[in-house]
Amino acid sequence: MTTPPDETEVLKDFYKRVRPWGFWGPIRKLVQMDDPTFQPNPDFLRDMFNIVIGIAWQTSLVAFPDLYCDSAVQQRGHRLRDRDSDLAGPEFTWYDHSEKDRGRDAAKRRGAPGRCDRQFGAGTPA
Repeated sequence: MTTPPDETEVLKDFYKRVRPWGFWGPIRKLVQMDDPTFQPNPDFLRDMFNIVIGIAWQTSLVAFPDLYCDSAVQQRGHRLRDRDSDLAGPEFTWYDHSEKDRGRDAAKRRGAPGRCDRQFGAGTPA
């Protein structure tokens, strides 16, 4: 590389916040020396599954307008069904887990006000 490496503290802070997969062994060891309770990201397989679902979903969103113009009505119905069924996977394999990662109870979020409601005061008496 032609650029100097980033400072170790910057890399440690990034790794601790993001917890990426990959070849982070030396930085992971430094972070675990500073914080022995730190756990690296154990969800590689779940995340890769979510990437596959996301690719299929994004492809269907891009391809649907073309299929809408070129396909028979019956084929469009199958494409919509497939796209909508792809939406169920991330709910259970990504969104619920991201809520738990933030320290929230995913089971309670459906009845709780959303982030925008809390931020802008929607639903509160004037």
